[in-house]
Amino acid sequence: MDNILSIEKILRRSKIPLMASEIRCKCHKKPDLATIYRNLKKLEKKGTIGVYPSEDRAKRYYFIEQKNMCYISCEICNKMRKYEKPSLQGLIKKVKKDAHFSTEYVLLVLKGVCDECKTRNLSKIKRNFSR
Repeated sequence: MDNILSIEKILRRSKIPLMASEIRCKCHKKPDLATIYRNLKKLEKKGTIGVYPSEDRAKRYYFIEQKNMCYISCEICNKMRKYEKPSLQGLIKKVKKDAHFSTEYVLLVLKGVCDECKTRNLSKIKRNFSR
């Protein structure tokens, strides 16, 4: 029971979804990965956490704090952060009307390039062209 509470607390405090190995690193008592996965499965069945597969096929786990959540993720540096003010109600209404589908909750991950990586890569390109 101690492990499950610890895992739930770690995910609750995290600003981004975490892989099981990242959760293990944050645990005070380092349980083995089998224990982590077992407890993640229990929390998922309970409806406390959600899971989504990332592009590298690793599952990322997140605490369900609200019905509609949005994250932004950079394709270059792989940094992910929560986008705090998504306005998803219009999308949810459109999906209900057009697709005749009732949405329980939305997990939206927007992929792109952050300004820092964009700036860094543009300066590299400019240096290569000036040679």
